[in-house]
Amino acid sequence: MYKKSKKIAGIFLICFVVLQACVIPCALADNGNGSTNETSEKATTVAPSIPQIDTLPGPSSEQKLEDSSTYLTELLLPNIARTITGLAITLSVLFIIFGAIQFLTAYGNDEKLSNAKKTIMFALVGLVLSLLAFAIVQIIFFTGFQVTQIK
Repeated sequence: MYKKSKKIAGIFLICFVVLQACVIPCALADNGNGSTNETSEKATTVAPSIPQIDTLPGPSSEQKLEDSSTYLTELLLPNIARTITGLAITLSVLFIIFGAIQFLTAYGNDEKLSNAKKTIMFALVGLVLSLLAFAIVQIIFFTGFQVTQIK
């Protein structure tokens, strides 16, 4: 049961990170010229067409390296770090609850009690490590981390 739940949690984590990093920013992106779809001029009727979806909502290929590094350091990487940290904290809390339920239903069985204690201990260690990792990432990004091009 533990192996199956770990596989399901891993698949869920991967799907959620991909959704958070790629799909959601595409839906929130503007139309490319910094304005919304509303115009102040008289509206004209346009035949419907299939929209072209950008898979990565970063700067276009005509823009400079500074724009790409700004997008990378200010939007993409912090969003990925927040997403992964949020998932790690959520999974840690769920495993703490799972370990507590195991502990309460052990009924004096020493093997079940030790498994429950290990589950809670590892969940707490994972929680602390994920919070420390998030803090380190935030310190790096807020102290002026720069991406430079190697020539």
